[in-house]
Amino acid sequence: MSNDNGLVNYATFCEELDSIFTNKALEKNPTQRPDSFNAPSILDPKDVLNGEEEQVLIACLERLAVEVKHRRLLIKPHFQDKDRSRSGFIAFSRFRSIFDTFRLQVSAEEMTII
Repeated sequence: MSNDNGLVNYATFCEELDSIFTNKALEKNPTQRPDSFNAPSILDPKDVLNGEEEQVLIACLERLAVEVKHRRLLIKPHFQDKDRSRSGFIAFSRFRSIFDTFRLQVSAEEMTII
């Protein structure tokens, strides 16, 4: 989710979280349930995760998704506020500060993997 400039693609991050609970075409088929969540490979192809790291990432994303849903957090507007150029990328330090603002517990290891 991050690139060489130290920016994080928060738009993809938010889209991945949303895909766990809903489908984009929900209005056309309101009775359809979302597919079971499988963490896609959204990371840089040069930076491949090993099996253990991938399990940590999946567990972290699922935990964050549940926390965001249960606490009814709207985190996307906060990412957009930090993205002044509307490019879909923000600095890693700002990305991390949003987690701190919402008291979303992410370890240093999990943040490195994200």
